[in-house]
Amino acid sequence: MIVSIGGTWCPNCMDESVFLADWYKKNKNRGVEVVGIQYEVSTDPEYLQKTIQRFRSKTGIEYTQVIGGLADKQVVVASLPSLNTFLSFPTTIFIDKKGEVVKIHTGFSGPATGVYYEAFVKEFNSVVDSILK
Repeated sequence: MIVSIGGTWCPNCMDESVFLADWYKKNKNRGVEVVGIQYEVSTDPEYLQKTIQRFRSKTGIEYTQVIGGLADKQVVVASLPSLNTFLSFPTTIFIDKKGEVVKIHTGFSGPATGVYYEAFVKEFNSVVDSILK
């Protein structure tokens, strides 16, 4: 399982979501799931419905998304007590078949970063491949 912690207000989260949406479409048949936990600037239900729907449409997301609460590092830590700390949005958590965290990756190097993006994609796929073995 891949858990993506982000928010619709976050440019890097948007870039990561585009990557994950495309990656998930190509890899969901391998037995891997992606869940996006969104931390937003408002928890008003009407705002959330509009914002998440627009975000899903723009990014092409087909995986599950849930609302984690307000976009605040302390809220993230409180809602995910297994995290000792939370550094920044986006954060990606890789969980193996036993439910254990294998890796936590903070940040996202998008396509414009060139070799850093290529390194990210290589590492991302390597971690997933090792989990699925």
